[in-house]
Amino acid sequence: MNYEIKQEQKFKFIEEGEGEPLVLLHGLFGALSNFMDLIEYFRQHY
Repeated sequence: MNYEIKQEQKFKFIEEGEGEPLVLLHGLFGALSNFMDLIEYFRQHY
């Protein structure tokens, strides 16, 4: 799935789903691809 990556100052993020915000942060050397399964799951609830 393709996501639109947004940027505000030095922060890059995506917005998916509707409702209450949920923030997922990756550690050192993390990437968006680490969260693909989580995004698909949580977008139904957040």
